[in-house]
Amino acid sequence: MADAAPVTPAPSTTPPPNGAAAPGKPPPKPGPVVEVKPKPGAAAPIGERVIDFTDHNGQPHKYTEKELSALVLRGKSTQETLTKWDQKRSAHEKREADFNAKVERLKGDPEALRDFLESQGIGRAALEKILAKDINHDLLNDDQKALAEERRKREALEKQKQEREEQEQEGQRAAEVQQHYQELSSLFMESLKQAEIPEELAPELFPRMASLYRAVRKAGHTPDPGMFAQHLRDKLDALVATRAASLPLEKLEGFIGKRKWKPSDDAEEVELSYEDIAHRRKLLALKAKRFGTPGVAAAPVAGSGGSAGAIMLDGATIRNMPGPLHNAYYAQLRASPEELPGKVRRFMDDARKAGVKI
Repeated sequence: MADAAPVTPAPSTTPPPNGAAAPGKPPPKPGPVVEVKPKPGAAAPIGERVIDFTDHNGQPHKYTEKELSALVLRGKSTQETLTKWDQKRSAHEKREADFNAKVERLKGDPEALRDFLESQGIGRAALEKILAKDINHDLLNDDQKALAEERRKREALEKQKQEREEQEQEGQRAAEVQQHYQELSSLFMESLKQAEIPEELAPELFPRMASLYRAVRKAGHTPDPGMFAQHLRDKLDALVATRAASLPLEKLEGFIGKRKWKPSDDAEEVELSYEDIAHRRKLLALKAKRFGTPGVAAAPVAGSGGSAGAIMLDGATIRNMPGPLHNAYYAQLRASPEELPGKVRRFMDDARKAGVKI
């Protein structure tokens, strides 16, 4: 007889306890502990017990112990908050009911009403002043009452007229303020344009502009954009010069920033730092002095004109100067207007150290 084939046991159809994954499959990842209701029939994380719960509408739900605990804590906190609000509302309703009852009681007891008003700081004189108008009105005859009513209506009309006039004056003042604001804004922007000041500096310069505008208006003059532009330019130049003078040399180049520069009319414009521009100017000046480069001004000689404000010496004094001082002298003659003050100071310091009288 042939050997019988081995009998393979049928797979078990009984689900694993606690919703565990079937053998051979990776266990499901634990769900995040948040206050979210699981979908009906969803498997709970391993190791957590699922509790069946039926709400007040008869709907069944399944919660893990952690989710049910979070719901209980949240419900407890909500209940405490509602209890506090109920207590406050009850206290407010009680105070309101007590007050209304007290008012009704005082209405039927004039003596108690007077005592209550006096306890609140309202004396007899104040009560008499309150009632005097009504008492006097009741003592008037019909003609006097009609006259008093006419007077009351006239006073009401006059009050309405006064309020209307005040509103019109307020509107007129607002319109004048708006007109002055528009005029000042237009004048300010035009002044910035004429002064070649970037609009980004407007917030810093506006207070100076406004004070000058008020002074000019108070003096009875018409503001002129050119005058304001000169004023703003001078103020800004003074501020920038003061700031630049306080900076050390290693930070001054960064403060000045880069500039566009053309060594000649036919050359290409390039953007360089001020240090590079000054260096290239010196090279061009030396080249002009040594080789006479066309288009570049040659170095001045003794007796010839130099930069406006430069120190001019006679030929004998120049010839007797040492070499370094000789170079410093011609450097201040060739200096551009913005370089001139520094070149002159350097030449004077070198001359004093060399013992040369200028």
